[in-house]
Amino acid sequence: MARFKMDIPAEQIREMELLTNNCETMISEMCMAGAEIVKSKIYQGMPAELKKYANAQTLNVTKSYVMQSTGARAVYIWFGGYKKDKNGKDNSKADDRGTALELIANMFEYGSKKRKYPKQPFLRKAFHKRDIERAMLKAQKRWIKEEADFK
Repeated sequence: MARFKMDIPAEQIREMELLTNNCETMISEMCMAGAEIVKSKIYQGMPAELKKYANAQTLNVTKSYVMQSTGARAVYIWFGGYKKDKNGKDNSKADDRGTALELIANMFEYGSKKRKYPKQPFLRKAFHKRDIERAMLKAQKRWIKEEADFK
């Protein structure tokens, strides 16, 4: 029978242990980096009429969480708040909140046959796979050294 013996340097073992212990943190940071890219693209592509009601502060990002059904990591981006009145004040009274920004954004994205409002998709266009992957890999590189170090 053939035998094989290999010694792994202690430095590499420590790096692997660090990565194993901080894997959840690394994946969370990667998801958040991708979400920030999508958030900025959503705001850039938002129609001018929607920008009257929504600004960069109304786009919110959750913390990275584990989905119970699949076990995958996810981040949720949503519009928070209500349509502002003509004076620029937020209609957040309990009895007269106005229209939720999610509904207004949905109307811009998918249009409305009832109101004869055409589609102006901006959410789907914000998901550029290449840009999201770049941001996620950049966040990953903070945790994992270059492959040349492992050779």
